[in-house]
Amino acid sequence: MELATRRVHFADSTANPDEPWILQVARNVSDAEDGFLQEKKYLLMERDTKFSEAFRFILEQTGVKAVRLPPRSPNLNPNLERFMRSIQEECLERIIFFGEKSLQNAVADFLAHYHQERNHQGLNNQLIQPGNEVGCITGDVACRERLGGMLSYSYRQQSAGPTYSEMAQDNASKLEVHTGNGSPFFTKAKMRALCLAAGKRSPTPSLSSEIASLCQFQSSEREHLLDVRVS
Repeated sequence: MELATRRVHFADSTANPDEPWILQVARNVSDAEDGFLQEKKYLLMERDTKFSEAFRFILEQTGVKAVRLPPRSPNLNPNLERFMRSIQEECLERIIFFGEKSLQNAVADFLAHYHQERNHQGLNNQLIQPGNEVGCITGDVACRERLGGMLSYSYRQQSAGPTYSEMAQDNASKLEVHTGNGSPFFTKAKMRALCLAAGKRSPTPSLSSEIASLCQFQSSEREHLLDVRVS
C-alpha cells in the first residue's frame, strides 16, 4: 500500500509461499520499468520469516530501505491492517473459491472497487482513482455491481449535459455588475459561484484577493453603477 494515496498493489498469490516465490515478488515490485516501488524510499514490513535477508537485500539494491516493525505492533501500520480487514470481511469470507484463479479474480475485482468506487475517510471521503462519471449531475442513475452484487456503486451515466462545475462557472458569468467605465464588480453571489466552480463551499482569502485584483474595483466607483447584465 502506498500510504500517501492509499493505493494498493496486488503482488501475487500462491498456496506455497516459499523463498523463491517471495524473492520473485521482490524483483517484480522493485522492477525499474513498472515496479510498484518506483521512486519509493521505504517499505514497512512485519517480522514474518518470509521477508528474509535475501528479500530485503533485493529491495536495498534498488534503493528501497526495508523497515522492519517491532513485534506485535499492528498499530504502526494501521492503514494496511484496515485494508486487510476490509478485504477479508467484504470479499474473502463471503466466497467459496474453486482454485487460485477464482481467488485472483475476486481480489482484482475488490481492488477495482476499492480504488475507483469507495470513499476513503482518510482522504476526505474522496475516491483514489475517480472515473469520468464523478461530478456528473445529468444522465440516468446506474448501478455497477461486483462480486455477484456484494459490492455496488451508484453513479450517473455520462451525457452531453454540463458538469456541476461547468454550470457553476456559467452561472458566475451571468452575475457581473458593471461600472461606468466598464470595469466589472464581482458580487458576493458571483464569488460563491466561482467557489462552487473551484470545488469550494465559501470564498477563501486567497480566492477573494485574486478576484479583487482582477476586478480592480475601487470603492469610489460604486456610485457609477449602471446596470446588472444577465446574458
